[in-house]
Amino acid sequence: MRRGWLAVIAFLWCGAAFAASLQFTQGTNMGVAVSPDGQSIVFDLQGTLWVMPVAGGAAKAITEPLADARQPAWSPDGSKIAFQSYKDGGWHIYTVAPDGAGLTQLTSGGFDEREPAWSPDGQWIAFSSDRDGTYAIWVMAADGSEPRLVTITPSNEHSPTWSPDGKRIAYVSDREGGAGLYSITFEGVGERLLAPLEGTIAGPSWSRDGKFISFVETSRAGAALRLMDASSTVVTTLSAPGEDVFPFRAAWLSSGGLIYTADAAIKVRSIADTKTKPKTIPFSADVEINRPTYARKTYDFTSASPRAVKGLRGPQVSPDGTKAVFAAVGDVWLADITRANAKPQQLTDDAFVDYDPAWSRDGNTIAWASDCSGKTEIWLRVVKTGAERQLTNLDGEVQKLAWSPDGTRIAFFKAGGLAGLAGGSLHTVDVASGEVKQLRPNIWSPSIVSWSPDGKYMALSALSPASSRFREGLSQFMVISVEGAAKDDKLVTPHPDKSLAMRGDDGPVWSPDGKFFAYVFDGRLWTVPVTAEGDVAGSPTRINTDLSEAPSWSGDSKSLLYISTDRLARITPGGKSKDVHPQFSHKLDIPKSRYVLRVGRLFDGVNEAYAENVDVLISGNVIASITPRKDWPDGTSIIDVSDKAVIPGLMESHTHQSITFGERLGRLWLAMGVTSVREPGADPYEALERREAWASGRRLGPREFYAGALTDGTRVYYG
Repeated sequence: MRRGWLAVIAFLWCGAAFAASLQFTQGTNMGVAVSPDGQSIVFDLQGTLWVMPVAGGAAKAITEPLADARQPAWSPDGSKIAFQSYKDGGWHIYTVAPDGAGLTQLTSGGFDEREPAWSPDGQWIAFSSDRDGTYAIWVMAADGSEPRLVTITPSNEHSPTWSPDGKRIAYVSDREGGAGLYSITFEGVGERLLAPLEGTIAGPSWSRDGKFISFVETSRAGAALRLMDASSTVVTTLSAPGEDVFPFRAAWLSSGGLIYTADAAIKVRSIADTKTKPKTIPFSADVEINRPTYARKTYDFTSASPRAVKGLRGPQVSPDGTKAVFAAVGDVWLADITRANAKPQQLTDDAFVDYDPAWSRDGNTIAWASDCSGKTEIWLRVVKTGAERQLTNLDGEVQKLAWSPDGTRIAFFKAGGLAGLAGGSLHTVDVASGEVKQLRPNIWSPSIVSWSPDGKYMALSALSPASSRFREGLSQFMVISVEGAAKDDKLVTPHPDKSLAMRGDDGPVWSPDGKFFAYVFDGRLWTVPVTAEGDVAGSPTRINTDLSEAPSWSGDSKSLLYISTDRLARITPGGKSKDVHPQFSHKLDIPKSRYVLRVGRLFDGVNEAYAENVDVLISGNVIASITPRKDWPDGTSIIDVSDKAVIPGLMESHTHQSITFGERLGRLWLAMGVTSVREPGADPYEALERREAWASGRRLGPREFYAGALTDGTRVYYG
């Protein structure tokens, strides 16, 4: 059985909902604590806290299934259990009684708190928090009041544990040149280095008699449970070679033994006899998963009826406010937006991927990215004459194009190792000479840039990490000095402690008059006054109520074009939005052919054994029948593969794709036998464009299924 997965599954029908009862007898990455009287254990499994007798047995859930409750710590009087939870979209400290009553949130706000530890007298809780921009050790009263900062260094300090006399707190520090286990007094003075260590340290736990501190050290050799003598600081290893110890605080018993988690189990071992194998404490945890019944989406793979094009990527309004340019079904289109349902003009017409079109400020030229030359480059088209030319010649994918106000340069991103997913390096290209200049080497998953009217600054949405300990942070406005260095870049935000929307096309977009940023926040369109240098100069204002994406300003700064779910709309700040969606459609590419595959061996994905000597009838784009070998009417096309084994097309069940891979992406999937891809996280408009281009036959590719944008919580990492 794979570790961390269920041991027993029972399926039950309960009314209109489907209920799956899962019994877990193993788990990975579990935190554990022991009650002060030594009679009970609390542990976290599947984001829930469970309590059971110390000898093991059936565990009782004491927190709700979706609380993401982790790293429990039992109060000295046994009345409460402190833990960290992601219940409100960020990591905060909670307490709950051992029977599940009295759930209380102790911390809140736009920062994370983790790893609670009770003082021996039960009056205080130590924890780690990034309230000051880096993780540090804090203490607060047991009711959540009187928070105090204990450690003050630029490094990350975390995972606190109290000495039995309550005078000192041991913790982990990752400081450069001095990483290891430290201790400090409750008042935040007298810091001492207890053990300098090279590996990654987690879960220190002071013994009840104060003689030892246990901790978990992870290195290339694996994870090991270590024991440090508090008086001599000599470190020994408790765990066996190859034992997969989880990086959390161990629980000390009054006998001097340790309860910890490793190898998918809860274990107990003596520190005096390390040669004896640890005992496993058995547990069972019954989880009920209620899945409401609902109408499944129906997929039509055979209808030849026209289908409205919905996958519009990167729409931009023309400077005069009358037209919109966008990418859809693999090409670049131009639409009249002075009226709804206008038929768009197709500007490019090929099987390659054309995307991220951008207007020059004078409205005379459109730039876009295309792989029609074999790799993704920037192309230009004069609007009046239709004359086109390739501008760049780079060995790499380009994306997110933006013209400078004077029309002499185009800013763009050159993809990094993860192509479009990572964003890459920011460049400009001179429109006259084609000379490329790099402005910034690496910006993780940024938005498209927007120039200030004087061309001195660029604004974009970028990740502002909350600390160096974890990768997550907030999406904020980054303002870049075009002629300055990276050290001069600044992050600003009109929404402290909150993240902006998707960074891809959601702003900030600098108004041509320089007075406002437009952007998407909480799914709606907002504006905020800014200075000439890009600093926030006033309060933000929400200007619409419909879901919004990809805003762009008209040249007079009086209106905005944006996507509202599957429609293009425009709005004047202070006015009402107006539907300006163009009218055009695509059809499924359904072959008219009909033929038989004469198969020697067929694996159908249902039966364990091969079906032998069968005929597979292909009609259009579906398998019409699978029958034993037989005679077919005269004229039937028969392809003899009787010396081959045939399988259904493969489904790639988890992939994240990028438009910057170009036309080759679909052909590569098919070349590997993949005929369906499942994308659980993608820019929804990019994924929809990809699906419609493949389905219509505009580009060769598999069937596409996608689930929309990647979501993280209050803090984000991906764009």
